[in-house]
Amino acid sequence: MAIGILQGCIAYDNAVLYKKGYDPGKSNALKFNGFYQAKNKTDLFPVFFYDNGSVIFSGFSKDTIELKEAILSNPKGFWGYWGNYKISGDTITIETFPPNMRESRQERYLRKGIVEKGSITFYQQINRENKASEINEPMVFRKFDTKPDATANWIRTKKKYNK
Repeated sequence: MAIGILQGCIAYDNAVLYKKGYDPGKSNALKFNGFYQAKNKTDLFPVFFYDNGSVIFSGFSKDTIELKEAILSNPKGFWGYWGNYKISGDTITIETFPPNMRESRQERYLRKGIVEKGSITFYQQINRENKASEINEPMVFRKFDTKPDATANWIRTKKKYNK
């Protein structure tokens, strides 16, 4: 019961990309049969994309074996920050809603990057106050045969975003 009360008190920032009639756009350069990860890091924080426009920034895994086991053990409850993306030309904009437990809210963040065959380089992050900060975060694609279940993208089920 306490969890239900806490969830009822969480506020959600407005979506910019995802609304009723959402269309993610298309790019032949964006790959779906695996994940993207930071180019210059050995830690595994995979980002999975789906052709329906969903994206999940997942939590840490020490290697692909641990990642696969975690996904297979709970594909709909796999932990991560769900969101959606929009493609326009070679530019990708991603909207995620990570929690800010201090303020009991799911805050909207936008990331912008350039998609090339096998990589994405993010160059800007915009917070909920629309303050942009420049970033240089290259990510590379890794082929992988297991993904979290995209129907777990909770943003798609929130009435607020489907008006």
